[in-house]
Amino acid sequence: MQSDGKYLFEMKEYLESKGLRYDGEFMRHVSERKNGKTFTFQEHVKGLIYTFISDQTKWVRIEPRLPQIDELFFNYDVELIKSKSGDYFKGGIFALKCGSRKTSKQMAALHHNIEIMERLVRKYGSMDDFVTSDSAEKIVAMISKSGSDYKFGMIGEALGWEYLRNVGVDGIKPDTHIRRFFGSRRMGEGNNDPASIKEALAQGNRLAEVTGLTKLEVDNIIWSYCADKYGEICISDPHCDKCVIYKYCKHNC
Repeated sequence: MQSDGKYLFEMKEYLESKGLRYDGEFMRHVSERKNGKTFTFQEHVKGLIYTFISDQTKWVRIEPRLPQIDELFFNYDVELIKSKSGDYFKGGIFALKCGSRKTSKQMAALHHNIEIMERLVRKYGSMDDFVTSDSAEKIVAMISKSGSDYKFGMIGEALGWEYLRNVGVDGIKPDTHIRRFFGSRRMGEGNNDPASIKEALAQGNRLAEVTGLTKLEVDNIIWSYCADKYGEICISDPHCDKCVIYKYCKHNC
């Protein structure tokens, strides 16, 4: 049976009452785009780099170091970035204690990805024209699917959504927290535990429609409810005794 999504508002109220809801830049970016902002090429490069930095690590460890990361990448002066090797940026990221097991390959792919962006600019006029040229789902496929002429290195489907959200495109990132939450043994309406990427996107998008929330708000509430140093409720070993939506969840069946 499909939910009307009212549990999201109970989660939101709990998080805000405890000061645990993540209040990051995604929401601001989506609002800015809806109000007519055009994101520059430099902002798209920044969005891609933030996507890499956020992968395979805890965001609470990264966020305090964002000013140093911005400085490391020359505040996204693209010509200066292109003048340095991937190893230069890898070393800087690890020096800031923000590295992951993927950092080396991500930084090795950075110049290639900027070249793809430059190709997209030549075809579409700007990166903003590209990311708004079709549905978000199709744009994600173009930059994340093997065989695409515009496949970004080290970007899969979930990170493709992360990049789009970094430049104000409304959407849900089907990461570990979201897929676990929408798994068939918890709040999911599908058959997989954790939910497949397709299931997580479908359920998240439907909840946005029935609640009137943006897709990003749906994602933000669920992510905040699950993530370390925020809600930490619906984690791998869930804290059901603290959960305000326990009555809706199949985990207690």
